[in-house]
Amino acid sequence: MDSVRTRPARLVWFSWWWALAVLLHTLQAWPVFGGMANPSWLALWEYVAAAAALVLIVRPLMLPALVVMSLGIFISAWMAAPLIGNHWMISALLSLGFLGTLAHALVRRTGLVVDALMRSFLPVARGVFLVFYTFSALAKINRGFVDPITSCATFFADQTAHSLGWQSLDTAGSGGVGRTIAVAVIVIELSVVLLLVLRRTRVWGVLLAVVFHGLIGLDGTHSFADFTALVYAFLILFLPERFFERATDLMGRVRGARAVHTVVRCVLAGLIVVLIVLLGSDDRGRTWSWVGDVRDVVWWVVTATVVLAVVGILVVGRERTRPESLVVLPTMRWLVVVPLIAGVNGVLPYAGLKTAYSWNMYSNLVTAPGYENGLLIPTGWGWDERQADLVQILDSSDPGLLQYRDDGYLIPMVMLRAYTSGRPSISLVYRRGDAVFTVDEVARDPELSKPVPALTRKLGALRSVDATRPARCQDRFLPAL
Repeated sequence: MDSVRTRPARLVWFSWWWALAVLLHTLQAWPVFGGMANPSWLALWEYVAAAAALVLIVRPLMLPALVVMSLGIFISAWMAAPLIGNHWMISALLSLGFLGTLAHALVRRTGLVVDALMRSFLPVARGVFLVFYTFSALAKINRGFVDPITSCATFFADQTAHSLGWQSLDTAGSGGVGRTIAVAVIVIELSVVLLLVLRRTRVWGVLLAVVFHGLIGLDGTHSFADFTALVYAFLILFLPERFFERATDLMGRVRGARAVHTVVRCVLAGLIVVLIVLLGSDDRGRTWSWVGDVRDVVWWVVTATVVLAVVGILVVGRERTRPESLVVLPTMRWLVVVPLIAGVNGVLPYAGLKTAYSWNMYSNLVTAPGYENGLLIPTGWGWDERQADLVQILDSSDPGLLQYRDDGYLIPMVMLRAYTSGRPSISLVYRRGDAVFTVDEVARDPELSKPVPALTRKLGALRSVDATRPARCQDRFLPAL
């Protein structure tokens, strides 16, 4: 049970890291938005969330800022869907849990809002993380992921090594070494869940996850700093209360530590403000390169600090010998629906109902009939046949669709319709089953010009299917998803 003395500290730390994750997401997603000169409504909501996050960097427990950030995240996630990453979907679920807790506390007048957040919101956050992380690990148990040539594990291991200057490293082509890396990733992720669930091993689970995701966050080509910062926010929720007590005591012994801490937070906030303003620069290429370099250096420093803090206080300080229980169920029992949503989201790919942002990104997982590669969880339950209706692009006047032909990916027909219905002037040639269709202009084709309902497009989106076997690592969104 969270003690009265340290109760606010856990929420403060969580809020700070969550805000940092939002800011890093904004910096990472900026090229998609096109800067601040002509922002879309989606970009505006993202910037609203980022502005509130800046406030939380300085004042982590300012409830109005948490409300604004949560609203910005939730609305922008809905607008961006299905082109959103797992980390933003998780943030949307956190926002739902936070806003639900706050609304319940205010309507029922349950007393201290902070107390309600500690007893309901933080347990919900723990549940969301355990559910998400479990499904993410299980999704990787497939033929594509354990094959070193196609595995996302070796792909990103090489990307990280190359971004650090080790250009000669090639784990994808190393056979046994590459397979060992892929299996190790699965074992580590499953171990993190098990260690966090068991009270006596919880600290070791935090340590393992901090080091593992710290290494992942070093990838300068595909920055995972936003995702890793969010993972760190979750891991804080599993630390023992003594961690916060010792951290507070340690800061209290350092002369002027509180002032230094405030200055550091203000400088960090100011730096991020400057970076976001610079994102409106006309020289976008140079600006993005510079921002990326600064982001990576800051992240390396942050990661090293986190690792040293956890190791120093929990291991060297022997706080791991004091296991404790943590609140796992919210006092507002109806909020259990939020982790349940996370669980349903993880099951949907196997039912064929949705494969976008379903905790399966970078997992090589394919669940389409005839292309299934899972080794553990059965697929093809037959609840939805949309996955089986695949289209091969043979030619097109649209550069986006040509990527599917050149890269060897198939598109579910429903997602092709979602793409072409908004582009009536394009032409294409595609194979569907055994038949080849030539469309001179989408506007004249009754099927391809028919819009897909918004709920189906956002809540039932299907990712493209790799036509090769085993499935390759898809490291980016394709135009039609």
